Amino acid sequence: MFLFENITFLAVLTWLGVFGGLVLLNELARRYRFAGLALFTALPIALTPLWLNSTHELLTWFIWSKTYTILAFALLVWILRFGHLSASRRWLFILPAVLLAVNIIEAVYREYQFAGLIDPGMLNGIPRISGAWNLVNAAAGLLNLLAISGWLAIKIEGENRDMVWRDQTIAWLICYNLWHFAFIYNLAPDQAFYTGLAVNMASLIPALIWLKGGWMQARVHTLAFYMLALMTVPSVFSVDSPAAVSAIVSPQTSWFVSGLALTANLAFFAYHLSTIIRHRRNPLTQQVHAIEPSTQSESGA
Repeated sequence: MFLFENITFLAVLTWLGVFGGLVLLNELARRYRFAGLALFTALPIALTPLWLNSTHELLTWFIWSKTYTILAFALLVWILRFGHLSASRRWLFILPAVLLAVNIIEAVYREYQFAGLIDPGMLNGIPRISGAWNLVNAAAGLLNLLAISGWLAIKIEGENRDMVWRDQTIAWLICYNLWHFAFIYNLAPDQAFYTGLAVNMASLIPALIWLKGGWMQARVHTLAFYMLALMTVPSVFSVDSPAAVSAIVSPQTSWFVSGLALTANLAFFAYHLSTIIRHRRNPLTQQVHAIEPSTQSESGA
């Protein structure tokens, strides 16, 4: 394969297991409120002693921090869905957008820093390289960030009380996933096959098919479950694992993934900006794409 090497049958089965497991767990947390609460609170509390006794090299302070941060985010989503918040607390619904923006900014800054490294060295036994492609993908991330809109219109809808953000269009989601995959591929090539593909697809596919507007909720859920799996069985995702898949680390592949991400995000941002101008919408207070032009005067709140 162009981006990866040594994709064995076991690796394919593992990938399908990770993808399928995340999708099923997301549906479990989505459909049963107390199952979600238990998975995001009781389960990590029960697993923490096991994690503390682990000496695996993958469990760095960053992974620990990332795990508890995303679990806190998942718990916030649960509260927004089932807390029956009053109108005076509607501002809490802005938090998912703020946290998403902060996450993108952090990743963009890390890629910008990485671009200046002469010798990025090794990560978990995988060589890393840096170059202008890091700046290209950082630009893609900034464009994706600037195209976020409609956060004041985040609502709880449906029988399952899903957190729906309708202005996160299919085009924006594809652009986000292209950028995020390139980010993982450039900075953590050892995790590109699973974190970059399986985890991203586990939230993208539901949002494209049966959970329209629910990508943010699915993203938080699936990433939380993946971090729980990574913390509990890190050997499965290690470079020493029989199911490990190595990325082809080269300027050509890095240019390809970063260039594709920038091209897609440039195209969408141009469309996003033209929509704002044509229909005179304010992306800070209104939905840009999820309403008809005839309702352009309505606030997204």
